[in-house]
Amino acid sequence: MVIEQISIEKLRKLDNTPGATRTRWLDNKWIYAVKQIFPLYFALHMALLVLSCCVVLFVQSDFSATHPHLQDLLLYWSRKDVGWYRRIATEGYTDVQRTAFFPLFPLLIRLGTYVTGLNGFYVGAFISNAAWFVLLVILFQLVKEDYDEKRAQATVLYLSLFPTSFFFATAYTEAPFLCLTLLSFYHLRRGRWWLAALFAFFAGLTRSAGVFLALPFCYEYMRQRQFNVRAIRLDVISLFIIPLSVILFAGYCYISFGDPLAFSHAQTFWSRVLSVPWYGIVEAFSVAWRSGLLGFWGIRNLMDVGCVLFVFFLLLLGSFGPWRLGKERTSYLILAWTFYLFVLLVPVHSDFPLQSMPRFMLEIFPAFIILADFDKVPFIRLNYFLVSGVLLFVMMTQFLTGHWIV
Repeated sequence: MVIEQISIEKLRKLDNTPGATRTRWLDNKWIYAVKQIFPLYFALHMALLVLSCCVVLFVQSDFSATHPHLQDLLLYWSRKDVGWYRRIATEGYTDVQRTAFFPLFPLLIRLGTYVTGLNGFYVGAFISNAAWFVLLVILFQLVKEDYDEKRAQATVLYLSLFPTSFFFATAYTEAPFLCLTLLSFYHLRRGRWWLAALFAFFAGLTRSAGVFLALPFCYEYMRQRQFNVRAIRLDVISLFIIPLSVILFAGYCYISFGDPLAFSHAQTFWSRVLSVPWYGIVEAFSVAWRSGLLGFWGIRNLMDVGCVLFVFFLLLLGSFGPWRLGKERTSYLILAWTFYLFVLLVPVHSDFPLQSMPRFMLEIFPAFIILADFDKVPFIRLNYFLVSGVLLFVMMTQFLTGHWIV
């Protein structure tokens, strides 16, 4: 008992010593963040597992005696873009169309497949689910340090219940990209420029939108120097690491296909064309109205436009009026508006102009920080959980049963 008491007193002295390394691991902020996130992460995966098991009720006739194996249930998650990433991982960029998918995620799948010998889908799903956990931890800690713990808890919960959050669980780039974006932004807010630039570089290798992290980088760099040009130091050159991601991939595209902008031109295969930002929203409403609001075309377009306008409304609230984030957090809004406008500028010129955009909304994490400010209003919280939860169930079930959800 004496030895134990002496040890505890010694640890307390070390903890109170300025600059000393904290020795009590339970007090480590990241351990604490992990402990806060794990129950939510576990509960989400239990819900995904239950729904994956029950999805056979939607694909089999009543009283059917057949039953799938566990492997069949897992393969329900291997849909749409998963196939593109698997083929790029195994075959490479054999044609221009594949350059629409940036290289980091397929490279990680290829490496994981080589090391483990597993199917590329399983490797990709593992990477995404690991990135999902990390991004929730980083988001929690970011919001906790910039706001408070209650808002941090609400933010990760609202993001996790967004209608397209199930894409975090499969071999898509939603989780890896947002994870790298948050890692970059977290270090950016703390003035760790080289780390911020490095993670932004990897985000840019995951998706082209990552290059726009250079904009909040520039703002934060100058803000933390009171916008004094004389305060600029040599570490400003770290900024130029960020666009290297797109430059390197452009170089690869030039060598392979003779077109440095092949990844941009490849978007035409999906009928994505540069347009005014409101084109997709107006066209989606128009198609829904012409085809009937309660038909397949109407409901799908309304779900897409609903997710997009919901995020737009949140960004407006965060930019103006009593809910604005404030000058100290302008970098959040720069990132959010840039990502938002970037995806809206390239809608699909078809009868579903906003396809894929509901899952792109997941990247705009500041919107969920703004939404978390309304957590204290029971009416808003209850309606979001119920409506978003229903849409999450519907869209995820559609995806698992092979319907058209991209």
